[in-house]
Amino acid sequence: MSFLLSLFSIFSFLAVRIDWINDFLTIPLHDNIDNYTYLPEATLYIDGVKINDPRMFYERNGVEWTFISTVNSGVVKAYYIKYRVNYPTYNISQVKTITFNIVDLMPPEFVQVPIFSIPLGQKMPDLLEGLTYLDNYDHASNIKVIVNSSKVILNRVGTYEISYQISDLSNNTTTILSSLAVYDHLPPTISLKKELILSYGSSFLWSNYLTITDNYDTVLDIKIHDQYVNYAKLGSYPIVITATDQSGLSSQIEQMLSIVDIEKPKITMKSQAPMIPVYSSESDTLLKSFILSISDNYDLLTINDVAVTHDIEWDVLGEYTIYYTLTDQSKNTLETKIKVKIKDIDKPTIFFTEPLIFEVFEETPFINQFIEYEDNYDVKSKLTLRITTSFKMNAIGKYPITVEVSDTSGNKEIMQSYIEIIDSTRPELIQINDIIITDFSRKSYNLYFSASDNYDPITKISVHINDQYVNYEAIGSYPIIVTATDQSSNYTILHTEILIIDIIEPELELKQHAVLLQINSEPLDLKSFIKNASDNYDYLTKDDVSIEGEVKYNRIGLYTITYYLSDSSLNSIKKELVVTIDDRTSPIITSTPLSLHVNQQFNPLEGIHIEDNMGNYELYIFPEFIDTSLAGKKKITYVAVDQRGNYTTYVREIVILDDSKKIELTSYLPVVIVTLLGIASIYYIYKKG
Repeated sequence: MSFLLSLFSIFSFLAVRIDWINDFLTIPLHDNIDNYTYLPEATLYIDGVKINDPRMFYERNGVEWTFISTVNSGVVKAYYIKYRVNYPTYNISQVKTITFNIVDLMPPEFVQVPIFSIPLGQKMPDLLEGLTYLDNYDHASNIKVIVNSSKVILNRVGTYEISYQISDLSNNTTTILSSLAVYDHLPPTISLKKELILSYGSSFLWSNYLTITDNYDTVLDIKIHDQYVNYAKLGSYPIVITATDQSGLSSQIEQMLSIVDIEKPKITMKSQAPMIPVYSSESDTLLKSFILSISDNYDLLTINDVAVTHDIEWDVLGEYTIYYTLTDQSKNTLETKIKVKIKDIDKPTIFFTEPLIFEVFEETPFINQFIEYEDNYDVKSKLTLRITTSFKMNAIGKYPITVEVSDTSGNKEIMQSYIEIIDSTRPELIQINDIIITDFSRKSYNLYFSASDNYDPITKISVHINDQYVNYEAIGSYPIIVTATDQSSNYTILHTEILIIDIIEPELELKQHAVLLQINSEPLDLKSFIKNASDNYDYLTKDDVSIEGEVKYNRIGLYTITYYLSDSSLNSIKKELVVTIDDRTSPIITSTPLSLHVNQQFNPLEGIHIEDNMGNYELYIFPEFIDTSLAGKKKITYVAVDQRGNYTTYVREIVILDDSKKIELTSYLPVVIVTLLGIASIYYIYKKG
């Protein structure tokens, strides 16, 4: 105990601090207090070091006569409850005031929001009228209401936004939008300016006859109800004009519309004074031919309705006047006149006796030999001929030519045409080499042909090859058409062919090229040694491989098996498989137990059995003779060697029986020596073979 007191006295000299968290609790209205009572926590620090006391505990109720039961979450208010934390190990405690702040976090709600509609120009209504609301805690009388109607324009038609904002005593706020509609309630007015009389063919414009105004809108929807008006027929018809403003308010007026014809007919004459050939015959058709058109806005008039008068003398050259008069059914009359001249107006005629087309490099022709000309009045000797042209006989092309012929009356005929210097000779096309394709792909065939022309250089000759019938993936002979065309479109066609052949040998691959077998082995499946058999063109498989050669499995030797593979184009390939037949099996030596009596004759082959797969072997015995005069055990070494040098060593024990004598260990020494000598001899024979 004295130790603890000493320890506590030491703490008094150190800096002690207790930090609290969650000592101010914000609790929503009507929430469960128990969810918050354990949130405040304290942490002990001694001289800046966090201390954990396993005996630490809290006092949360009744400290300094404060009780959690006094906290009512149904009343918005701050409650102050004392908490005490105790650290018994260090004799430290502290009282902390914890604030339970009950707050209202729910905003008030709108129950009903009014929507307003007023006529244009009226004053602002009471915007609070019809507005109802409530709050989860505060009375409605304590709710603050703010109305924002700044966007409303009372003298302009439209629907405007109104903002309502309500706030409770805890400053929880709700905002909602409503509207105020300003509408127009007065229709447009219509007044008559003058009587509705419309000239036939004119468009009816209401603004020429009516004045339409509105109290608000400047743009009105004006509709003309003229379904009973026939604008294509003179007469009086009922018509209704309706004016509608932007608010859909409308007014109308009913009147009679008179369609009248007050417009004269029209005659359109030729713009320049017509020329009448001398000696022409007088006729209405000729005189009215100077009229381009006649028309009337209403009546259907023809050229026969025109009256014509004149003072022309048909055989005298000079200038005369023709008068034209036209009247419609409404008695609207038009008079007009035109000046005409009697003169010789026909031009001479020119024509070529044959086309002016000449072959390049020919002699220069006389062009006037190809021209004929005449006149309707003057004889040929009085006509003037002029030819203007320039051309080259060594250069193809079209050269312009102008031919002029004039008569004595000044009439001139001009004919413009072309002198054509042409190349009509076909180019020459020769095949230089046969076309043979070996890789199944299309080539550039220009090197296989030679083209030349009488006029164009080689570089200007186009050579086109039509190989549409060629299948470059299939062997065969295919026709092609080669066309050589010069710049004058002269062409020569050559029919030839393309040969597509296969010169690539097939592919043949063996899994191995040598195999070693024991004599008398089972015959090989020679086809199984084929790894791959294919061709670049033909569909070849392992079944297309022919195999030649024979293996004698019962005879030692080297045997060559040849694999052949050929395609349809007789390209072939061969591969060889070398099969070695050999004997690698050693002879087998067995024996039966053999016991001899002392001095009994020894036969080394007695009880010995030797087997060899070839049946041909040599047997060596070491030693061949043994001393049977002494009882004991003797060892005989047998070595069997076949013709391929395979050998087997077999050690046999011979027992010499003599019960009266004790067998000495030294009696085996000769056997060991003989055995070692036998083994050495066998090793020597093996190395030599």
